[in-house]
Amino acid sequence: ELEEPVDGIYCQNVVLGRGAVEALMEKGWESKVISVDTRSDAVQILKDGAMDAMIAQDGFEIGYQSVEIALETLQSGEEPKDVLFDGELLTSQDIGGD
Repeated sequence: ELEEPVDGIYCQNVVLGRGAVEALMEKGWESKVISVDTRSDAVQILKDGAMDAMIAQDGFEIGYQSVEIALETLQSGEEPKDVLFDGELLTSQDIGGD
């Protein structure tokens, strides 16, 4: 558990991001919070200004490509290649928030 405020927190999904936002609010701390996700509750938190930014990614495309890579790896026996997935940084201004 943090004993003093930090400049920012990066969360790998909106569930962790929401928890971070709530924990910061309970402590009365002001820290930037960024998560990866586009669930509607995360978008609302972003619109309300509680979270500072969110990285939106296409979950279907990521899942599809992950399965393709897994199949290729199983068939070839070779180590899989690294794949970068596109993402878009969203702020409250991008989605019509305050």
